[in-house]
Amino acid sequence: MGTDTNPGILVEVTNIGRLPVSVTEASVGIGPTIAYGELRQPRNPSIPYRLDVGEVARWVFDLSDVLEVVDLAREQGADVTLRARASVGSGGPKFSRR
Repeated sequence: MGTDTNPGILVEVTNIGRLPVSVTEASVGIGPTIAYGELRQPRNPSIPYRLDVGEVARWVFDLSDVLEVVDLAREQGADVTLRARASVGSGGPKFSRR
């Protein structure tokens, strides 16, 4: 998962607020309503994950798995745009700008 022979997609979450937060979701947004995440992977932090002020956490998702979900979404006619997606306990999902 996310190695030289098996590339991955990195989702990085940074707490830029003034208080600690709990990350309740880290995934790859495939479209407006579709997300992919392998939360039980041993290399990824456990969810929920507490992020102190200024702290950064990273989750890596296997690219081939994400691309399988992309193909399924396209077969169903979904609009596909890949973006990092994360949720904290105080609100809904936030998406990366790109």
